[in-house]
Amino acid sequence: MLIADCQFVFYADSIFFMELREIFISNMKQYRKDRKMTQKQMARVLEMDQVMISKLESGNYNPTFKQIHKISR
Repeated sequence: MLIADCQFVFYADSIFFMELREIFISNMKQYRKDRKMTQKQMARVLEMDQVMISKLESGNYNPTFKQIHKISR
């Protein structure tokens, strides 16, 4: 039973992480669009590559905590 409980916790944590990721992506896109910025302009401000911004916004890249902190400032 303990193993099943652990699997449930892992599954619940995965769902929570996926929800946070979707919120982060949505907020990042909205922030950029509200300021009428292109991905290239956003990348320049964040000192990142435009390809990285594109991958972040499309959900094809999981940012590191350092990148999340940089973006959130």
